[in-house]
Amino acid sequence: MPTAVTAFDPVSAALQQLHQAVASEAVPDDFLRLLEEIDAKLAAVKPGTPE
Repeated sequence: MPTAVTAFDPVSAALQQLHQAVASEAVPDDFLRLLEEIDAKLAAVKPGTPE
């Protein structure tokens, strides 16, 4: 079965390029530290106990 040929869409191409650029960026160290702090606080809280 033949596949449909789609016309080049410059907006779609630009969005794909932008997405690839953002997705390949490293996660900032400050954000990773924040996630580690949140994980530590969640691990310290036992289920069923108020914070």
